[in-house]
Amino acid sequence: MADTVRVHDALVAYLAADAALLALCPDGVWWSVPPQGATAVVVVVLIDHHDQPGLDATTLYERSDYLVKAMIRMTAGAMPQGAAARIDELLHHAALDLSPAGYQAMVCRRIEHFTPPLTIDPTNQARWRQEGGRYELLSHPTA
Repeated sequence: MADTVRVHDALVAYLAADAALLALCPDGVWWSVPPQGATAVVVVVLIDHHDQPGLDATTLYERSDYLVKAMIRMTAGAMPQGAAARIDELLHHAALDLSPAGYQAMVCRRIEHFTPPLTIDPTNQARWRQEGGRYELLSHPTA
Protein backbone atom coordinates (compact mmCIF):
# COMPACT_ATOMS: atom_id res chain seq x y z
CA MET A 1 0.00 0.00 0.00
CA ALA A 2 1.26 3.45 -0.89
CA ASP A 3 2.26 5.77 1.95
CA THR A 4 2.92 9.41 1.18
CA VAL A 5 5.16 9.78 4.24
CA ARG A 6 7.62 7.45 2.54
CA VAL A 7 7.85 9.95 -0.34
CA HIS A 8 8.69 12.71 2.13
CA ASP A 9 11.35 10.50 3.69
CA ALA A 10 12.77 9.63 0.25
CA LEU A 11 13.06 13.33 -0.63
CA VAL A 12 14.93 14.09 2.60
CA ALA A 13 17.21 11.07 2.10
CA TYR A 14 17.93 12.09 -1.51
CA LEU A 15 19.06 15.56 -0.42
CA ALA A 16 20.97 14.21 2.59
CA ALA A 17 22.97 11.86 0.34
CA ASP A 18 24.48 14.73 -1.66
CA ALA A 19 28.04 15.45 -0.50
CA ALA A 20 28.17 18.88 -2.15
CA LEU A 21 25.02 20.01 -0.32
CA LEU A 22 26.28 18.64 2.99
CA ALA A 23 29.56 20.51 2.50
CA LEU A 24 27.51 23.74 2.40
CA CYS A 25 25.10 22.69 5.17
CA PRO A 26 27.06 20.27 7.36
CA ASP A 27 24.35 20.02 10.04
CA GLY A 28 22.26 17.95 7.62
CA VAL A 29 18.85 17.83 6.01
CA TRP A 30 15.85 17.82 8.32
CA TRP A 31 12.11 17.45 8.07
CA SER A 32 10.30 20.56 9.33
CA VAL A 33 12.54 21.57 12.27
CA PRO A 34 16.35 21.58 12.47
CA PRO A 35 18.06 20.29 15.61
CA GLN A 36 18.93 22.72 18.35
CA GLY A 37 22.45 24.05 18.00
CA ALA A 38 22.56 23.66 14.22
CA THR A 39 24.22 26.49 12.28
CA ALA A 40 23.90 25.40 8.64
CA VAL A 41 21.03 23.11 7.65
CA VAL A 42 18.54 22.28 4.94
CA VAL A 43 14.92 22.12 6.05
CA VAL A 44 12.12 20.45 4.09
CA VAL A 45 8.51 21.38 4.90
CA LEU A 46 5.32 20.10 3.29
CA ILE A 47 3.21 23.10 2.28
CA ASP A 48 0.35 21.38 0.47
CA HIS A 49 -0.66 17.91 -0.66
CA HIS A 50 -3.41 16.72 -2.97
CA ASP A 51 -4.44 13.22 -4.06
CA GLN A 52 -6.09 12.81 -7.46
CA PRO A 53 -8.48 9.90 -7.05
CA GLY A 54 -9.28 7.47 -9.84
CA LEU A 55 -12.66 5.95 -10.59
CA ASP A 56 -11.88 2.68 -8.84
CA ALA A 57 -10.91 4.14 -5.43
CA THR A 58 -7.22 4.22 -6.33
CA THR A 59 -5.00 7.26 -6.42
CA LEU A 60 -4.01 8.29 -9.94
CA TYR A 61 -1.30 10.68 -8.74
CA GLU A 62 -0.32 12.88 -5.84
CA ARG A 63 0.90 16.46 -5.87
CA SER A 64 3.07 17.60 -3.00
CA ASP A 65 4.40 21.14 -2.62
CA TYR A 66 7.49 21.44 -0.47
CA LEU A 67 9.42 24.39 0.84
CA VAL A 68 13.07 23.36 0.67
CA LYS A 69 15.39 25.94 2.17
CA ALA A 70 18.93 26.38 3.38
CA MET A 71 19.16 28.03 6.79
CA ILE A 72 22.53 29.52 7.66
CA ARG A 73 23.23 31.16 11.00
CA MET A 74 25.06 34.41 10.33
CA THR A 75 28.60 33.80 11.50
CA ALA A 76 31.72 34.83 9.63
CA GLY A 77 29.72 36.04 6.64
CA ALA A 78 28.22 32.67 5.66
CA MET A 79 25.33 33.00 3.19
CA PRO A 80 22.75 30.46 1.95
CA GLN A 81 22.88 31.22 -1.79
CA GLY A 82 25.30 28.41 -2.66
CA ALA A 83 23.22 25.83 -0.81
CA ALA A 84 20.01 27.13 -2.41
CA ALA A 85 21.61 26.82 -5.85
CA ARG A 86 22.66 23.25 -5.07
CA ILE A 87 19.14 22.40 -3.87
CA ASP A 88 17.81 23.72 -7.18
CA GLU A 89 20.36 21.66 -9.15
CA LEU A 90 19.22 18.57 -7.28
CA LEU A 91 15.45 19.08 -7.50
CA HIS A 92 14.45 21.24 -10.48
CA HIS A 93 13.47 18.81 -13.28
CA ALA A 94 15.18 15.99 -11.41
CA ALA A 95 14.51 12.33 -12.16
CA LEU A 96 13.91 11.29 -8.56
CA ASP A 97 13.97 7.59 -7.73
CA LEU A 98 11.00 7.04 -5.44
CA SER A 99 10.79 3.30 -6.04
CA PRO A 100 11.87 2.42 -2.46
CA ALA A 101 8.85 4.44 -1.31
CA GLY A 102 6.51 2.57 -3.66
CA TYR A 103 6.08 5.56 -5.98
CA GLN A 104 7.26 6.78 -9.34
CA ALA A 105 8.11 10.46 -9.74
CA MET A 106 6.45 12.17 -12.70
CA VAL A 107 7.98 15.61 -12.36
CA CYS A 108 9.76 17.71 -9.77
CA ARG A 109 10.15 21.42 -10.42
CA ARG A 110 10.68 24.69 -8.63
CA ILE A 111 7.57 26.83 -8.80
CA GLU A 112 8.68 29.70 -6.60
CA HIS A 113 11.89 31.18 -5.23
CA PHE A 114 12.05 31.77 -1.46
CA THR A 115 14.19 34.43 0.23
CA PRO A 116 12.61 35.88 3.38
CA PRO A 117 14.11 38.81 5.26
CA LEU A 118 16.74 38.21 7.90
CA THR A 119 15.27 36.17 10.76
CA ILE A 120 16.23 36.82 14.37
CA ASP A 121 15.58 34.06 16.91
CA PRO A 122 13.97 35.77 19.93
CA THR A 123 15.33 33.22 22.41
CA ASN A 124 19.04 33.72 21.68
CA GLN A 125 19.17 36.62 19.20
CA ALA A 126 20.75 34.35 16.57
CA ARG A 127 20.48 35.82 13.09
CA TRP A 128 19.52 33.50 10.25
CA ARG A 129 19.60 33.87 6.49
CA GLN A 130 17.34 31.57 4.53
CA GLU A 131 17.04 30.83 0.83
CA GLY A 132 15.49 28.09 -1.22
CA GLY A 133 12.36 27.40 -3.17
CA ARG A 134 8.93 25.92 -3.32
CA TYR A 135 9.06 22.65 -5.26
CA GLU A 136 6.16 20.74 -6.74
CA LEU A 137 6.51 16.96 -6.89
CA LEU A 138 4.01 14.90 -8.88
CA SER A 139 4.18 11.17 -8.25
CA HIS A 140 1.99 8.11 -8.46
CA PRO A 141 1.87 4.94 -6.41
CA THR A 142 3.30 1.93 -8.20
CA ALA A 143 1.26 -0.64 -6.28
